Amino acid sequence: MWERYKAWLETTHGSLFELHRHYLQQLFQSDLITSPDDLRRVVITCLAGIASIGFVVPKLYYKKYGYLALGPNADLYRRAIYSDQLFFVVMTMLAIAALVTFRWDSLFPNREDYLILRPLPLKLSEIYFAKLTTLTALAMLVIALLTIPCAFSFASVVSGSHDLAPSWREMSAQVAAAFCAGVFVVFALALLQVLLMSCIPPRWYPKVSASAQSLLLVAILCAIPWAVDLPNALAWIDSRPTWSLCAPPLWYFSLYETLLGRANSYDSVLAARGVLASTCVLVSTILLSAVFHGRYARRIFESEVQTRRLRLRAVEWLAERMSRDSRQSAILLFALRSLDRMKQHRMIRLVYAGVGCALVLESGIGVILSGALNKGLIHRGAALDAVFALPLMLFFFLFTGLRYAFRIPVDLRANWLFRLTAQDAVSERRSAVRLIYVGFALLPSLAATAPFLLIVMPPWRGLYGIVFAGLIAMLIIEHELENSDTIPLTCSYLPGKRNILHTGIIYWFAVLAITTVLTAFEAIGGANPLRATLVIILLVFFVWRRRPTATVDAPQLRFDDLPEPAVATLGLLGE
Repeated sequence: MWERYKAWLETTHGSLFELHRHYLQQLFQSDLITSPDDLRRVVITCLAGIASIGFVVPKLYYKKYGYLALGPNADLYRRAIYSDQLFFVVMTMLAIAALVTFRWDSLFPNREDYLILRPLPLKLSEIYFAKLTTLTALAMLVIALLTIPCAFSFASVVSGSHDLAPSWREMSAQVAAAFCAGVFVVFALALLQVLLMSCIPPRWYPKVSASAQSLLLVAILCAIPWAVDLPNALAWIDSRPTWSLCAPPLWYFSLYETLLGRANSYDSVLAARGVLASTCVLVSTILLSAVFHGRYARRIFESEVQTRRLRLRAVEWLAERMSRDSRQSAILLFALRSLDRMKQHRMIRLVYAGVGCALVLESGIGVILSGALNKGLIHRGAALDAVFALPLMLFFFLFTGLRYAFRIPVDLRANWLFRLTAQDAVSERRSAVRLIYVGFALLPSLAATAPFLLIVMPPWRGLYGIVFAGLIAMLIIEHELENSDTIPLTCSYLPGKRNILHTGIIYWFAVLAITTVLTAFEAIGGANPLRATLVIILLVFFVWRRRPTATVDAPQLRFDDLPEPAVATLGLLGE
C-alpha cells in the first residue's frame, strides 16, 4: 500500500496538481534540505509537533479545573473556561498570522514564478490561484492540527459537575470558533496584499510590501506576551466594552458562546459579525483576485528588478566615508547590501527585534500600570530596575539577531573572493563589524528607549542609564569581536551544533543576567550623581582597555565552520 502511494506521488499528474506540489515544496525549501526524504522528514516533524501541542493541554489544565470542580462556585468555573477559550482563539489567530506573515511572499506569484512558469502551457489564473490556495491549504491544515487535539483534550478536562455543555458540543464549538478565526486571519492578510499589489505602483510595491510584513511580524510578536496572560482574565471576561465591536478575537469567542447556547443578545451580534467578517474577507479576496490577477501578472512580469533604495544608498555613502581603507569598505558594504537583499536574514533580524520590542513594551507598560509614576518620577525600587533594563534588553536581542544572521552565508563566491583577497584583514573586519553592531543594534536600542528613561526618571539618572547601557553594550561588542574570526555572511555554516533546549537555556540566563545582575549594579551606581560618575568612569576605562592596540599576533580569518570536537576526531574530512 505504501509503495503504491509513493509510486503514485512520483508520477506526473495534472497541471494544477503539479503546480500545488511545486509551490508546496517552495514553502519548505531551504539550503539545509538536500533530498526529498529530508524534505518529507521536515514536513512530518513540523506537522507532528503542531499536533502534539494539543495533547499537552491536560497536563497544563487538569489540576486547575480539578481544584475548581471541588468548589461550589459554578460561575467561577464558567469564567475560567471562558478565559481559556479566549486564550485559545487569540493564540490560534496569532499562530496563523505568524505563519502567513513569515511566508508573506508565498501568498501570490512573484516575478521568478512568472518568468519560469509563463512559457509553460499554463493559464495566468492557474499560476495565481495555485499559489494562493497552497498556502491557504497549509494554514487550514495547521488550524486543524492545532485545534482538534486541543479541543478534544480541553473538553475532557473541563467535563464534570460544572461543565457548560456536553463534551462533544464543547469540542465542536471550540473547533468552529478557531476555524472561523483562522479563516478570517488568512484571508484578511491575503486581502491586504491584494489591495497593496493592485493599488501601489510596481516600483513602490516591494518596499511597501516588505514594510507591511515587518510591521505585522513585530505586532504579532508584541501581542504574544499579552495573550499569554488571558487565562487570568477572570474578572473582566464577561464585560463587553464598546470597542469589542472592533475586536475580532471577541467576535469568535462570542461565536463559541453562541454555539454553546450561552450567549446573550450582544454576544450573538458579535458572533454574527465574526461569521460575516470571515465570509466577507474570503469572498473579497477571491473576487478581487479574479478581477486583478491578470493586471497583477502583467505588472510583475513586465516590471524591472528593483533598484537600490535611497535609504540604502545613504547608508552606503556614510559607510564609505567611515571606512579607513578599501578592504574595510568592501567588508562593510558587502554585509550591508547582503543584509538588505536577503529575505532570510531580514526575517531573522525581524524575529529577534520583534521579541525584544515585545519584552520592552511589556516592561514599559507594566511600569506605567503598576502606579510607580503616581508619586512623581521613579527614584528606587523594582520599577527603577525595570526601566534601567530596557535599553540593555533591546540591545541584546538586536545584537543577537545580527550575530546569528552573520553566521549564515549568502554566496559561495563571496567566500572565495574574501578568502583570496582578505585573508589577513583582521583589523578591517573588526572595524567593519563594530560599525554594523553600533549602527544597527546599539544606536537603535538607545534611540528607542532614551525618551522613556528621560521622562520617567530624573534627567541626570536617565542620562546615566543611557550612558551605562551604551558602555555595557560596547563591552559586549568588543568581547564578540575578540572571540570571532569570520567575515560576516561568508563562512560556511554547520547547523544543529547545539540542542535547541540548550540554546534556550543560554538565552534565558543571558536575559536574566541583563535584567537582574547588571541592572542591580546599575541601580546601585545610580543612587547619587557622584556614584554614577564613578561607575561611568570605570566602564569607560574597561571599554578603553578592551579595544585592541595591535594585530601582530591576531589569528587568520576563518572561512569554514568547524565541526563539534567529538565529530572532528572522527576524521571524516580526511584530515
